[in-house]
Amino acid sequence: MPAVPEADVGITEYVGDHAGFTASFKVLFRDFIVNEVDATGTVLHLTSTELPPVDRCAETLDEIGTPNGGSASGTDHPMEEALAAVRSELVAVFEEAQVDALLAFVQRSLSTRSDPSTSATTFRLSAAADKPGRTRQHEKLRLLGAHFASRTVDGGRVEVYRTTLDGNAWIDPTRRDDARAAQHPRSSRKRGRPAHARDTREQIRRRGGAYLSFLLCKQNADTSDVVLRLARQLHLSASALTHAGTKDRRAVTTQEMRVSAVSARQVQQAAIRAFPERDDNPSRCIRVRVGNFRYVHQPLHLGDLYGNRFTVVLRHVPAASRAAAEQAVASVRQRGFVNYYGLQRFGSRAHATHEIGVALLRGEFRRALDMILETDAGQEEEQLELQEGATCECLSPSVPRIVRAYFQHRDAARALREMDTLPPRQRHRALIERRLLQAEAKYGARDVQAVFHALPRNLRMIYFHAVQSAVWNCMASARLAGGGSDGVRVGDWVIPPGVSGLATAADVDEAGAADDERDHRAGGSKTGFAHGASVHRVTDEDVTTNKYSIFDLVLPVPGTETPPIPCPYAHAAYQAFVQAHGVELMGAAASRIAATYHLRGTYRYVLTRPERLESEWMEHRAYRASLTTTDLDGGTEISTPGEELDSTAASTMCLSLKLEFTLRPAEYATMLLRELTRSASDRDTQTALAANNHSMQVA
Repeated sequence: MPAVPEADVGITEYVGDHAGFTASFKVLFRDFIVNEVDATGTVLHLTSTELPPVDRCAETLDEIGTPNGGSASGTDHPMEEALAAVRSELVAVFEEAQVDALLAFVQRSLSTRSDPSTSATTFRLSAAADKPGRTRQHEKLRLLGAHFASRTVDGGRVEVYRTTLDGNAWIDPTRRDDARAAQHPRSSRKRGRPAHARDTREQIRRRGGAYLSFLLCKQNADTSDVVLRLARQLHLSASALTHAGTKDRRAVTTQEMRVSAVSARQVQQAAIRAFPERDDNPSRCIRVRVGNFRYVHQPLHLGDLYGNRFTVVLRHVPAASRAAAEQAVASVRQRGFVNYYGLQRFGSRAHATHEIGVALLRGEFRRALDMILETDAGQEEEQLELQEGATCECLSPSVPRIVRAYFQHRDAARALREMDTLPPRQRHRALIERRLLQAEAKYGARDVQAVFHALPRNLRMIYFHAVQSAVWNCMASARLAGGGSDGVRVGDWVIPPGVSGLATAADVDEAGAADDERDHRAGGSKTGFAHGASVHRVTDEDVTTNKYSIFDLVLPVPGTETPPIPCPYAHAAYQAFVQAHGVELMGAAASRIAATYHLRGTYRYVLTRPERLESEWMEHRAYRASLTTTDLDGGTEISTPGEELDSTAASTMCLSLKLEFTLRPAEYATMLLRELTRSASDRDTQTALAANNHSMQVA
């Protein structure tokens, strides 16, 4: 199926009056790089794959202290190295003599010849006079690993005590509380035996936080697919891995993830198992790296980010268009672009996501499920993978055949059995199909809503939000076509600059996905969803005094709580959608399904501008020369900027434009590039441009 045409989802208008220019977009995955910008404004880069210090030292000591895990003899170099590393940290908060005595206690305790029931289980050191100092002491003592914990006791002392591997303290009869517990008639705890209750608080204190934070860098993979595969390796639900939003698939992206009750080593090994490195063509297949591990106290919530930093390469700009391209960059920097939901929002397979969403809103769940299955069984994905040069192992060519057989026989159990015979890589590519078929085999073909709910919630909501997005695009185009883009008009809705109560976009990706079911938090982004924000209707006086700019203009994302639309152009566009599809989203007349799935609606800015937009011209000879470095390179780069990735050399030097810019949550980089080049952003158009430019360059 061809890609969704822009006009079908309301993308028709431009802001600037510059001429535009031709260029090739996403020739390589690394031509489109996305680095998350966290809530503090820091651009996230994966710079290290080392484990946190608390894990590095502790893992060595833990392994030695485990039965059959090692020896504490003088010939055990890992033991000596680990203790030396711990000593260098401890001497910063304790006296050297005390540290040496403590480490001798640790070494005796970890010896396989040492029996906890006959040897000392505690060691005491001098405590700092103030609480911050004692906190630092306990933080350093966590480097001793899972066999030891610490606490402050009476008399100005810090006590280090032995624990079991799961963090439970060994009973010490010299301690009053422990002796009383050991003598209690209902207690089964005895000297040298662990307490039954797991001391999770101690584990959290040892690590410095309940959640492991790490950076995920991926290429040619959906965030949801990566999360599902990591979760499967970690034996967790996908919801256990929290993040601020999904990132583009056909790109190299870096973002933060957080997960509880999992160590850095476990995540590292899970990534290796789920995404083994490939040697045939690493630049074109799925690649995943994890790193920058640290422990924190809070999970991530959808929308917990400032935005995304983009690095984009527009290849093969005609030399005659150089001046036009520079004018286009200046125009976008000053006048911005239409804040459309981009085509990524609507998919690229047999049925667009908003078409599936319309079927769901009508209550046609059986039809919607078939459309989803057909979507994932379509040949469009196969064509895309082959175009990128991936081998057949990267996709699942047998899945379409299995799904077609399912449509013919309606036997979910049979389809599942056939999928179980596929190689692991192909089964991974069929996660959605497997979930739906497993649910149908469990609940039966008639309970279609239960089958639909087998999909992860964020995936279910994509279809509903796609409908809202398509309607909003149509409304924005109608407003700009009828009212212009030079300023606000009487009756427009605006949100005053700096108004409190604007909320961040939840479930935000660089493609603009958002979930308005969540309770939005105050003080959020300028371009995110603003459920419940204070909107102002523009008056004659506002227009006369130029009180508001065009960048304050908002339109509602239609939902059950959206008030009547005052702009006549936008209102007419919404009514046209209702008449065409027979689905109401607003007010009391809204579809029952819209209310069930809490499609409450919100506001979205019509125009936006990029932050810190920078441009650089680059000349190169090879058609597919690498012009960027990514976080995937990790010091062993596939290629350096300018190095050829293929042997196809142009007859003349190629001219490419590299752009770097920051967008806030829910803004689409593809819509910025559309405004810049004044060319359609759909894949068919971009593929044709790339082929034409390639033929011209090598001629």
